[in-house]
Amino acid sequence: MDVIIQVRREIAPDLRGRVAKSPAADEILRAARDLGVTLEPLHPGATDPHLIGYFVVLAADFAAAERIAERLRRCQAVEAAYVKPPDEMP
Repeated sequence: MDVIIQVRREIAPDLRGRVAKSPAADEILRAARDLGVTLEPLHPGATDPHLIGYFVVLAADFAAAERIAERLRRCQAVEAAYVKPPDEMP
């Protein structure tokens, strides 16, 4: 299951480089480390400021994904975190 995370644009470069240059970036990186997950850019090659703030975390199952999203939502610089519904045939 995928957890999609949107963070404030100003800290996105720190998270892409996995460097805690600000307390907000440090909080998110610590939460991810505590959860045993890694934030990966949803749009790795993007330079558009509207896209660089999106990340994805892979979770083993729905319960884990919900736990991850709930924990990351508590971080100050996280604007949104949700479990992506499974893909379905049209």
